[in-house]
Amino acid sequence: MKRGMVMLSLTLFAFNASAATLRVPAGYSTIQAAAAAARPGDIIALAPGTYHECVELNGVSLMGANARRCAIEGNREETLLTISGKARIANLAIRDGENGIRVAPGASVEVEHCRIIGNKSDGIGFENAFNTFIEIHDCLIAENGDGVDLESTQAVIRGTRFKRNHDDGLDLDGDAGALVYNCEFIDNGDDGIEIRLATRTHAIVQSCRFSGNGEDGLEIIDSPLEDGLYNILGVQNCAFSNNKRFGVGFVDQETETNGSAMSKTAVYATQNDFRGPAVSPNYTSVFEAGRAYSKRARVNLTRGQRTNRQNVRVRIPVLLAVYDLRPTTDGTMASDAEGCGRERRATLCRRRQ
Repeated sequence: MKRGMVMLSLTLFAFNASAATLRVPAGYSTIQAAAAAARPGDIIALAPGTYHECVELNGVSLMGANARRCAIEGNREETLLTISGKARIANLAIRDGENGIRVAPGASVEVEHCRIIGNKSDGIGFENAFNTFIEIHDCLIAENGDGVDLESTQAVIRGTRFKRNHDDGLDLDGDAGALVYNCEFIDNGDDGIEIRLATRTHAIVQSCRFSGNGEDGLEIIDSPLEDGLYNILGVQNCAFSNNKRFGVGFVDQETETNGSAMSKTAVYATQNDFRGPAVSPNYTSVFEAGRAYSKRARVNLTRGQRTNRQNVRVRIPVLLAVYDLRPTTDGTMASDAEGCGRERRATLCRRRQ
């Protein structure tokens, strides 16, 4: 086991062994000048200061000195960072752009220890592409339109605070897949997390806190499709308090109200705490339990030629409910909370208040 871990570590470090570090402003006057000179795998290191630039990175990482002392700042009219390829963004404030970060299809991005604040549209946004991956950890994402808007994107998000975003803290659209844990969703204008089901939407939300959000702490929107649905959601060890409508709300996909029955979607939930309105009433409960149940399982641990068999106790989450959503009669799907479409906002959004 140890040998395997050492080999993995050596492989990871070898990947970056030939990377060059380009320093701004010591070596290059602007970030974009350094990005133009960099090759995939290189690192751009920023000295403390405020940089008024819009930057395109292709397989190049960007490292600030400290997110409170190093910022990329815009005028709320352009995307500040556009990222393609494999990149890491760390220790930066990214604020006041049209979008803070825009991730291109097929990219693999890690964002850590960043403050993504005050961007007009998305703090972090994506194009519709299943093969895009992002890991976000230990960040503050606040006062944007949507904090993070996943468009069929695959994501791991941990240890991150989503606060006072004007629409949703985290928005999942299309066949997005996300693991979200140890995060906070506080005082967002619409939902803490909004999940719009498609055909294979997978989301696990664990050990998160939802409080004071303008609609639901966690909102699940039905799929516009009738057949071929393999959506799976899990919610475990989360705390919901003082969200305006429900802790967990299930809504139809046109008006985003909870007056309709919901589609058949498996939701696994256990050990969640609700204070204030809990779960919207438009669901058919199949089995409910306040906690997971214990079960013994046999595990084989193999080290070299030796196999050690052990019995271990595991916690099995139970199926909370199956939901029966009906698509609209004409099969259409209206835009969601980030805008019902400018021409329809006055009529459609009013019904959501």
